[in-house]
Amino acid sequence: MQISKRILNMTDGKRDQLSRDLAKYGDYVEATSRESLLVLIQQREGVITGQYGRVLRLRAWYRVFKRQDPCKSPGYTPPDLLLSGRSEENEEGSAPLQEEKHKTYADLINDILDSGSSPPPGADSVMPEEAKVEYEQKHPDYMTVNVKAQAAVMSVDDFVRVSKLDTTKWHIVSHSGNTWTTAMKLKTRVGQKEDGTPIYEEEPIVVRNWQVSVKCVRRIDAGWTPPEVMIVKADTIRPKRRNDGHLVALVWPDLQLGYRRRQNDKLIPLHDWRCIDLGLQLIEELRPDALINSGDTVDGAPWSTKYPTDPDLVGTMVPTLHTAHYLMAAQRAMLPIDSPCVWHHGNHDMRYDKAVGAALKDTASYVKPGDKRPHHSLGAMLDVDKLGIEYIEPYGASYWLWDSIESIHGDTVRSEPGATTSAALKSRTYSLFFGHIHRVEGCYKPVFGPNGRHRQIFAASFGCMCRTGAGIVPAVKHKNLWQHGFGVIRKCLSSGVETFEPILVHRGICHYQGKRFVSDAPRLVAEVSKSIGIPLEQNWLLPGE
Repeated sequence: MQISKRILNMTDGKRDQLSRDLAKYGDYVEATSRESLLVLIQQREGVITGQYGRVLRLRAWYRVFKRQDPCKSPGYTPPDLLLSGRSEENEEGSAPLQEEKHKTYADLINDILDSGSSPPPGADSVMPEEAKVEYEQKHPDYMTVNVKAQAAVMSVDDFVRVSKLDTTKWHIVSHSGNTWTTAMKLKTRVGQKEDGTPIYEEEPIVVRNWQVSVKCVRRIDAGWTPPEVMIVKADTIRPKRRNDGHLVALVWPDLQLGYRRRQNDKLIPLHDWRCIDLGLQLIEELRPDALINSGDTVDGAPWSTKYPTDPDLVGTMVPTLHTAHYLMAAQRAMLPIDSPCVWHHGNHDMRYDKAVGAALKDTASYVKPGDKRPHHSLGAMLDVDKLGIEYIEPYGASYWLWDSIESIHGDTVRSEPGATTSAALKSRTYSLFFGHIHRVEGCYKPVFGPNGRHRQIFAASFGCMCRTGAGIVPAVKHKNLWQHGFGVIRKCLSSGVETFEPILVHRGICHYQGKRFVSDAPRLVAEVSKSIGIPLEQNWLLPGE
């Protein structure tokens, strides 16, 4: 087939691969379409055998072959890949050359396409050795790698090959690079005089240079084996529900699970381990008829497509997700079998949806045959269906507790304390509670019906379970009016009266119905660390927390 037809019938991927192969041979073809690639090749057509062809000679093979000394290697057979530009009648003392295979540039292109894009012998072995690699590491967890080479560095794979970067230990965060050409003279031995003095030939060649700089973050999961999936079986011994004439629900507000990296390879949390331990104690104490997690299971800062990510947050989502999975399994195991365990999908959880949607577009919503939720969703990653979790998504969806009280994550924050729940209750005729605002507040109002009868409804929010210190959790404001707490929702079975009780947490201590609860965070941290197989920092509290 003629070269023009082959080029025009090529797919975009095949065109890009051909450009890469030509770069490996030493001829960088900047072509953005099949048509422009064809024009460039036609411009080179027929020049290989001429004098000017020595400038366009394929540099990778040229260095391998021409640097061999024919006088010292009389049995040397040159690679049968491209033109030498010389006839078989060489200077006295040099080895005879094979018959040339490629007569034109088109012959070379056809050979590349027919041979499955095989690089010239010696190209990959010679070029990386000439690359100059510099490592800059001012911090144990961060490194910048700079590569200057005359080998083609056109992809991440090329960079890893040339720099010999260990990708099992380092994660590439960003990269930048440029390329330029320079002219130089190549000195080639072509024979020798009668007295043994070597004869050299100098000819100009064009050399393409590459410079790439890559920023890396050390992988905290290097050599780490993921834990097994925790599946709570139906025959697990569970506590029984109370029988006191009331329905009781326990509310865990925003967790915002996440970690920052420390130089000692351990992770410090964005969430407050003391609150989590107290929450588990309250499950054991109350044996609730329902457990509601208000949303923002994970902070998701590394997934954000809107805000920049702090360097010490990069690479922390794997242990974060396994921590979330652990807590879901622990909650489900501690609850009575028929008590629902509900987790809302919050705006921070939605960061994952946006990141996946931007990367995968229409396939982000793909549902595997037999599954209930999208394969790339956060609920699927946390395996909520196998755990027996009622995962409420998408963000903004409601869960109706006992068919009368609405539970949502929330999307509104008023600046003044108490203003958000007051505004939420104005237009409603039913009770609701929500997360999102990270503050403990609530209010009641009467709703009147026929014959002057009325009932009381409420709106409430129960704070958060993430750390509240300034600058710990990524936030727009450096200092926020956040509070730690939990919530208890009650409904009297005889009268139908619905009430709420906030539980305020202060430095790992809370009180409920006259009983004092004290957290044992170090024990919980050690247990979670052992379960997920990644070292977690025990001394994570800052002064004042």
